[in-house]
Amino acid sequence: MRKAVVLLCSLLLLALAPSLSCLEASCRSVRVTASVAPDHVAVEIRLTGVNASLYELMRMHAEAFNETTVPEAIKAYLAGRGLKDVYYHDASMSFNDTAREVRMSFVLAGRDLIWFRYNRTDMSRIYELRADWRKADVVVESGGERLLRLNFSSYFGTPLREWEKGDYEVAPGDVRFSLFLNSTVEDKLFGNATGRAFWRFVLPAGAEFLEVRGDMILFRMPPGPLDLFMASPFWPLLAIIVVTGVAVAYRRAAVKFVKPGGS
Repeated sequence: MRKAVVLLCSLLLLALAPSLSCLEASCRSVRVTASVAPDHVAVEIRLTGVNASLYELMRMHAEAFNETTVPEAIKAYLAGRGLKDVYYHDASMSFNDTAREVRMSFVLAGRDLIWFRYNRTDMSRIYELRADWRKADVVVESGGERLLRLNFSSYFGTPLREWEKGDYEVAPGDVRFSLFLNSTVEDKLFGNATGRAFWRFVLPAGAEFLEVRGDMILFRMPPGPLDLFMASPFWPLLAIIVVTGVAVAYRRAAVKFVKPGGS
């Protein structure tokens, strides 16, 4: 009876081994969410299951690896392409020693990152979001010595046209279009083991996805009240009325302050 129980337990362990291995791999990941707004992109990065020695280096060298490291690397990457109107703010970083996890967040903005033009037919706004910055590798050095490298070009270099598309529920009842990549990578970040690489671009509420053009994401936003007013035939008439009113008021004021003639 005892041998039968031991044999049964052994068989169960063998059956569960692939699942346990899969579970272990799922605990190693690079996950990025880029939430797009009409004038900025809020970025959240989570590195989980980092190799123990690399994690220790991250913790020990705050002068080289901190909340500004990744956004500064992105700025340098774009500046190298002549794109200097990009900036960031609200950068933060936190550590979870139990899971060997690093969380970073920051907000990117600037006219070289995202811009729009009007659709003259209906005054909707056509936005173009530059997305090549996702491939900005991050090299961390201290005292002239390389400590580690985050190979974002390897993790997320797959062309955007091959990314998946689908709805994403940001909050209950708030469903938005998203473009995402879910793949596996082998990298020193995980001690050359296999981990997950996941990136999701989430478009603004109400946005209509149009197309991917190279490393650009194009989407449409419906016209706002001011856009509709500017498109209406009434504002030129209103402008004429305002200009006429100002001219009349100026003339009356000029007449009022002119001193009557006489010697």
